Amino acid sequence: MAKILIVDDEVEIRDILKLFISASYENEILEADSGNAAIDVIEENMDDIGVVLCDYRMKNGNGGVVYNYLKEKKFPFPYIMASTDTPDVYEEFATLEEDHPLNCGLKKPFKKALINEALDKILDGDK
Repeated sequence: MAKILIVDDEVEIRDILKLFISASYENEILEADSGNAAIDVIEENMDDIGVVLCDYRMKNGNGGVVYNYLKEKKFPFPYIMASTDTPDVYEEFATLEEDHPLNCGLKKPFKKALINEALDKILDGDK
């Protein structure tokens, strides 16, 4: 069963996402508090991660750092930008949906139904 990586510098946001996700999915949830920490988690769990939900505005590596890293690795799994901004605000996300068909953006504040809709497409029966 694929692991879900949540990347956000605010522990409260990570906790909300974990609550939403664990209510509908049995997948193990990994966490990181910055883009650079997320890359470390990805490198340690590359074969097990099924999706990354990543904030953009963080110290010690923003969401673009994670996205560019995944692009370099040829997108082994989808990227969901989970932020107060939409992906089209940032140049590095200009080809977000073309780069991987399951990449998308979720705008804060999160709605559980939208998170589930995105994860349902990606995890395809991993509930």
